Amino acid sequence: MRGQPRERVLRTLLYLLCSLSLALPALADDKELYLRALAGVEEQMPPEAAFAAEKNRLEAALEPLLFAYLDLYPNALLPRVRLLVGDLERGAARSLDTGLILVNPYLSARLSDPVLAGLLAHEMAHIALGHGWARTQVAFESVSGTHISRLAMAMKGLHPLKGSQAWSELQHTQEFEADNAGRRLLVAAGLPAAWLGETIAGVADNRATESHPSANQRLLALASH
Repeated sequence: MRGQPRERVLRTLLYLLCSLSLALPALADDKELYLRALAGVEEQMPPEAAFAAEKNRLEAALEPLLFAYLDLYPNALLPRVRLLVGDLERGAARSLDTGLILVNPYLSARLSDPVLAGLLAHEMAHIALGHGWARTQVAFESVSGTHISRLAMAMKGLHPLKGSQAWSELQHTQEFEADNAGRRLLVAAGLPAAWLGETIAGVADNRATESHPSANQRLLALASH
């Protein structure tokens, strides 16, 4: 969704949420509205990039992880991969709570098989742990307006917590959690636990950002568990 004017994206989310709340008034659960709105956003994404060889490689890497994932998180949404060319804002891959893992094939093609498996395991952990929804709930409480507009602003990141230490700490905590859970997922799939460390060393930024700890911080945290 990056590259679109913020107002346009917000209007799209507002439209999706309002339409869902009117068409499905029984959906009093904000999380259900959130997930359905994300599904609507997915429908508006560009067509999947045509990189057949890389898609096959990703699917092959995902398969053993899926069996372990279903054992560890039987009630979680099933992860699936979609290739998307462009800046995903979070490097080679990012995930949505709907189970979708967006992967930039130009970047993933440069990764070794162990690093790719670790990357997928990390994103699958984000999905299983519902990190996107957890952030949305916190952001929702920080904005004012109608219920639907607050949910749209929280989903789009238009809230006063952005740039604050508390918001950064929340996201960093989620990254540490996803690293630990991703390593457990690798082990449950019969893959080396060390692959998660290789992934962090291979793709993580050496400097901490608002959304991610530095590679060194993540490796130290992983070693302490």
